[in-house]
Amino acid sequence: MNIVLFAVLLFAFVSSILIPLPLDFFANSTKALSPEGQFISVGVDFDFRHNEICCLREGIDPFLVR
Repeated sequence: MNIVLFAVLLFAFVSSILIPLPLDFFANSTKALSPEGQFISVGVDFDFRHNEICCLREGIDPFLVR
């Protein structure tokens, strides 16, 4: 019975948090115009690097922000 309860709770956690969050992030991420003229999603690594550079320019340690 404990295994069934654990499986149900794990499924509820994965389906309610771990799946929607990345999908929402990519749906609302920055779009860039590709050379072919289509809008593409920039991606996670670009956003992290951009935030890091902005912090460094203002004299803020980027590791303290995250």
